[in-house]
Amino acid sequence: MCKHIYHMHKTLQNQFRDFFYSPVSAYHLPQKLKEFENYYGVLRKRKDFLLEKRFLHLFHITDAAGKKKTLYSSQQKLTTHQIAQALFPRAYFCDLTAVFYHNLTNQVPTTMYVAQEGKGRKVDLPKEKKKAHLTDHQIFQAFIKQHRYTRKVFSFQKERIVFTERVWREEVGIEPVKVQKHFSHGERITSLERTLIDVCVAPQYCGGILNVLDYYRIAGERQLKVKRFLDIYDALAFVYPYWQAIGFVCDVVGLNSLSRALQKKFSAKNKFYLDHEAKTSWRFNEKWKLYYPEGIV
Repeated sequence: MCKHIYHMHKTLQNQFRDFFYSPVSAYHLPQKLKEFENYYGVLRKRKDFLLEKRFLHLFHITDAAGKKKTLYSSQQKLTTHQIAQALFPRAYFCDLTAVFYHNLTNQVPTTMYVAQEGKGRKVDLPKEKKKAHLTDHQIFQAFIKQHRYTRKVFSFQKERIVFTERVWREEVGIEPVKVQKHFSHGERITSLERTLIDVCVAPQYCGGILNVLDYYRIAGERQLKVKRFLDIYDALAFVYPYWQAIGFVCDVVGLNSLSRALQKKFSAKNKFYLDHEAKTSWRFNEKWKLYYPEGIV
């Protein structure tokens, strides 16, 4: 059997490489090889041979706890995008990765951000979220704390992959990748509008709140789809009034069309904060009922 594999025709070798071009996890490798048995009989039992003959290549990814995950591919080198897609095939790219994709920054990130939605508790459903009523004290108690960070961080060579889990929102504002900037066919990413919402909601994954101002400033130079922005924001059904932070940022950078639309659509019921680790000593913007750190404006 091994001799038969060793003397495979070039055509079959190419078919094998194509079949395993996208990386496969150790968990899915037996099934993937089983699917290929029409060509190679009991290849799924010959993993070591395939690695030895360099038909397959081995890649180790380390998580934050030091545990290793193994991927297999016919490619000799893999990009971080490919690794992320192999680890989380149902995920989409987001946060700072999406910021770079939409040309809101010139800095090439060394961390890849992906997220995946999951159907969870009833209280996380949009209609339940919209029923929630918070007091100013409850909001302050939430925002005096530091940002929460995911523990699902993976290292590959000199780069990292950060995975976040999000509540189910029918993947609103997620679109196929159109520009092939290190991305592969079929990958998905947050739209420009969804990305601008995400950076205000979770600036810790997007370079920090000061950089968020720059992203909005650059976005203001383009034709931002205000209606689409508002539709996506509505569908995300946030408990906290992030629209107040977004409106404030729009005023600071001169994105007047979105600022007016937010003010027309919503009415502030609570005082809010531009970022976490909030302080009552921060400056207060009466228009948006928002506390913000010194030096932002």
